[in-house]
Amino acid sequence: MKTNIILITLIILIFVSCDKTTEQKMGSLDGYVYSSLGEPISGASLSCSGENTTSNNNGHYRLNNLTYGNHILSVQKENYYLYERNVDINSEIENINIEIEPIITHLHGFIKDYDTNIGIDSAIIVLGENETFSNSDGSYNLIIFQGYYNVEISHEEYHPYSGDIELNTNSFELNYLYN
Repeated sequence: MKTNIILITLIILIFVSCDKTTEQKMGSLDGYVYSSLGEPISGASLSCSGENTTSNNNGHYRLNNLTYGNHILSVQKENYYLYERNVDINSEIENINIEIEPIITHLHGFIKDYDTNIGIDSAIIVLGENETFSNSDGSYNLIIFQGYYNVEISHEEYHPYSGDIELNTNSFELNYLYN
């Protein structure tokens, strides 16, 4: 009986000494977030397996404490499409640059004379750094990123107009009557 107890104790000691807890390897994702035009995107929210961060002014991000293996990386930014992809962490630092696609709007409308309701040719429509001109019937079209803009409408024979606008749909109509 005493031998059995010693034998059982030895077996337990062998199992306990052999049962070393394996430490999981950890890695990081590191890179930059760019727009499809190649511009760095600041303020993009990145998430991967419960770890979160935000890209800085240069578009740089780093997600730490990711276990080795397959994960889903998610990137969100207002006025950009959601970006998701599988990433495989198999080294201390995985370098992954990300390109996100802006959501665009088709801005269109007419610039017309208030009294005659006739279209005004060559009125200048400016939204941020984007500019277009009205056609002979007063119509105009502009493909632009969604967002907040200051809009300016001018023509040499009319008083200029300036105001703020939010473009948040795929198509937006803006008509203006000059007096």
